[in-house]
Amino acid sequence: NEQRRLGTFQLLEKEFFARYQLAKDQLDPQTMSLDMALETLDQVSDCVTEKVSASRVLQGLCVPFSKVQAVMTRFPNDIGQPSQLHKNCVATLTQAVGNDWKLGVLSINWCPSLI
Repeated sequence: NEQRRLGTFQLLEKEFFARYQLAKDQLDPQTMSLDMALETLDQVSDCVTEKVSASRVLQGLCVPFSKVQAVMTRFPNDIGQPSQLHKNCVATLTQAVGNDWKLGVLSINWCPSLI
């Protein structure tokens, strides 16, 4: 049963990346707004996330926080490291904060490779 679940997960992960690449290849900055481009990419995520839910491949995966802490301690260089920001991102965020924007980041996903 565990091997079947792992196999299903790997197939869904592979499907996601294949669909995402196809969607990315179809993005056209000349004819698409940012909203349309993000919607195109969101559709891929929504479709595969629905399949993950329907497959129940993640059912019963309940991990105590102490185990999560143990993984974070074991791999300190891979977890919790800051992401590299795109050029001019810091200036843009600084301006946003200066204009009283409240900024935050939330990332929840079924696939650790996507976070």
